Amino acid sequence: MLLKLNSSGVEVQNWNNFLIKEGYKINNINIFDESTLEATKAYQMKHGLIPDGIVGNITLEYANSSNNTTITKIKSEKELLLWIKQNLGKYINIAIKNTNYDEAWIGAIACRETGFLILKYVNKGMKFDEIVKNMKGDFNNGIYHGYSFWQIDIRSFPDFINSGDWLDVQKSANKCIDILNSKVIALKHLFTQTFGNINFERAITAAYNTGEENVKHSISMNRDVDYTTFNHNYSIEVMRMRNIYKQLG
Repeated sequence: MLLKLNSSGVEVQNWNNFLIKEGYKINNINIFDESTLEATKAYQMKHGLIPDGIVGNITLEYANSSNNTTITKIKSEKELLLWIKQNLGKYINIAIKNTNYDEAWIGAIACRETGFLILKYVNKGMKFDEIVKNMKGDFNNGIYHGYSFWQIDIRSFPDFINSGDWLDVQKSANKCIDILNSKVIALKHLFTQTFGNINFERAITAAYNTGEENVKHSISMNRDVDYTTFNHNYSIEVMRMRNIYKQLG
């Protein structure tokens, strides 16, 4: 199904009603007119989709997934990943635009970094904005070292943390990508194939946790890239959760 300017019918009525519920102004629910076109573009841009004003499978699938019942209690890992998809997915999709990363990968990193905090605060009944403010971890010597859903380290990025930018979910998602990109630059010469190669993708994921120098050393010693990561399984766990995330639809 493809909805575009001057389309009409039941599908257009349903789409216009959806846009109205999202807060957009529609002149006539029975036709895909200029008001629908502009509202569609605005919706697509807001959620990191191509803002072409055409309602195809990708836009409809995103709208359907975001329109599902919001997770208010988390009882399983799958529900935790679904909460991340529902609440962080739109930010992740903007951050990964024109990159080789996928939403599931970045969502899984968030789950590995702060899943236990998300679980704690969602089940306490906290609203999203409150949860954002409480995404602080790795408490040691009286201070938190990790901030945001992606646990940006204050020791490595003091300006980012001290500026308060970590409280902006979009900026934090973007920072996660910047950090991963730095790991790509540091490690790509050690692999004949980069993205699409699970060993490379695991290596840069491990480096996100333990640093590229530790990963380089592990590789040089013929050890697994997770040798110095938390619980020695950081990237393995991220890739496992990434696969679950991909199945959420």
